[in-house]
Amino acid sequence: MIRKIAAHTAFCCALTVGLTVVASLATPGAAQGSTRQSISSQRSRTHRVARMRYVRAPYPGAGTAPMMEAAIRSTWPDQLEREAMNVAWCESRGEASARNGQYRGHFQMGRSEWARYGAGNPYNPVDNAAAAYRYFQAAGSWRPWQCQP
Repeated sequence: MIRKIAAHTAFCCALTVGLTVVASLATPGAAQGSTRQSISSQRSRTHRVARMRYVRAPYPGAGTAPMMEAAIRSTWPDQLEREAMNVAWCESRGEASARNGQYRGHFQMGRSEWARYGAGNPYNPVDNAAAAYRYFQAAGSWRPWQCQP
C-alpha cells in the first residue's frame, strides 16, 4: 500500500508541490522518500529532497549466490555477514558482473569509492567485498548504500 501526501505552497511566480511517498515495509521493491516538484511558467523540474531508500527482499538463503556468499564470508566479520549479504543481494542480485553506470560488482562500488577503498578488480567478488568492508568501516554504517540490510 502506498500513501501520498501532498502539500501545496505558492511562492511569487512559482508553484511548489511537495510529494511524500510512504511505502509499507512489507512491500519489497517499493521506494520510500520524498520528491519536490517546482513548476514555473512552462518548465517543470523535479528535485530530489531525500535520498531514496528501497524496501528490499532479503537474501533468499544459502546457495542462491555461492560466489557472493564465499566472498562475504572471507572478508566480513561473522556478526555482519547476514547484513552484508542482504545489501549485496539488493544491490546486484548476486551478480559479480552487475553494472549500473559507474557502479560495479556485488556492492555496486562507484569509481571514487573504488579508488579510495578498492584494490584489484571491482568485478572480482572477493576484491569487491573487501573494498565494501573497508568503505563500511570508514562510514561506520550502511548509510552509503541505497539498499539497507
